[in-house]
Amino acid sequence: MNSSEDIKQNNPPSKSVRSTATSLHVDRGNQLLESGSCDEAIDCYDLAIEIDPFEHTAWYGRGHALICLERYVEAIESFDFAVGIQPDYHQAWYNRGTTLGKAGQFIAAIDSFDRVLAINSNDSEAWYSRGLALQKIARYLESISSYDRAIEIDPNNYKAWHNRGSILNDLERYQEAIDSYDRAIEIDPTLHQSWHNRSISLLNLGRYEEAISTCNRTLELQSNDLEAAYRQGFALSMLGRYEEAIISYNRVLQLDSNYYLAWKNRGYALDRLARYQEAFNSHNHAIDLQPDDPAIWYNRGNSLLYLERYQEAIDSYHQATKINPELYEAWGNCGVALSQLNQTEQAISCYCEAVKIQPNYYEAWRNCGIALGKSGRYQAAIDNFDRALAIQPTDHTTATMRSLALDNLNQMGTSHNGTNM
Repeated sequence: MNSSEDIKQNNPPSKSVRSTATSLHVDRGNQLLESGSCDEAIDCYDLAIEIDPFEHTAWYGRGHALICLERYVEAIESFDFAVGIQPDYHQAWYNRGTTLGKAGQFIAAIDSFDRVLAINSNDSEAWYSRGLALQKIARYLESISSYDRAIEIDPNNYKAWHNRGSILNDLERYQEAIDSYDRAIEIDPTLHQSWHNRSISLLNLGRYEEAISTCNRTLELQSNDLEAAYRQGFALSMLGRYEEAIISYNRVLQLDSNYYLAWKNRGYALDRLARYQEAFNSHNHAIDLQPDDPAIWYNRGNSLLYLERYQEAIDSYHQATKINPELYEAWGNCGVALSQLNQTEQAISCYCEAVKIQPNYYEAWRNCGIALGKSGRYQAAIDNFDRALAIQPTDHTTATMRSLALDNLNQMGTSHNGTNM
């Protein structure tokens, strides 16, 4: 099921209940197994079984050795023989369950753990492993209940605390997840994965300063944790600490130059610092890795817009809207670039598309009003400024432009000119 699961060792019965030859072969098999000589151990257990097919400890040891060789189907068969001979063989049921989990047979694994718990209901590891199997098949609430029982029996079962936190995070119960990770970390402060996951929950709660501190601790424990370095950069960016964010993204890219999200968000941070050429280069790297992400094309267009490379910006915005026609910001900024090239009608069309998708897109209403005013359609310009002011009534610049359009309209002596949006 996972590497954190322990295989329970057998406490074999006294030799008085076994023949001397069988006992010698089982004991020798156990010694070989302990030294890691799994194939030779199996040979010894087979010799014991040949002498006495009902020697359950030989079947158990054989199953244990087969697990070491990752021969899970054969291991399960050996454990089946062991529990068939000795139905209350607690350790065989447990290892049968863990092996079924490794083989992806989670329902059967749960049944085995239930047999363990029927024999000993206070086995914390069995409750933990049962919870893990339930987690694998997305029966999350039942899994939490099993982890809770494991923790009740053994409050220091850090694996149960950690996995409990992972489920709660997936269920978007982020504060409860953090509390569980905190308990795991309290037991073992070096638990890298608990620190790692804790930062995810904090980011989901928007607690960026705490997320940064948690990422720092994660990276102290494992300096090559790409995800932690990336999340550190993301949290820094969300706090407007763009220079530091870029350092984090650079750290990610030194470890993995194909980490496209680092290129993407690095570009965004560079844009915010007005380092537009560097941002453009980052966006290009991101596009090479993920050409179907419309946000990267949109961000690339913004860099080009600030660099006054308007036709290239337009091309980027068109690519963004080709991938996602609902990306209203791309339509709006494409209108801005078109206006800079005096392609007024095309710009107005883009603004119209933007507000069709997002009626509260203030900038598009305002910019469309400007474009309409430039083309002499003052009444339509006034109507668009009115829509913008309805969204942001305190914008004095838009109010001033509306007044100018109204003056021009009055000078023309007409009450309507052009087409309203």
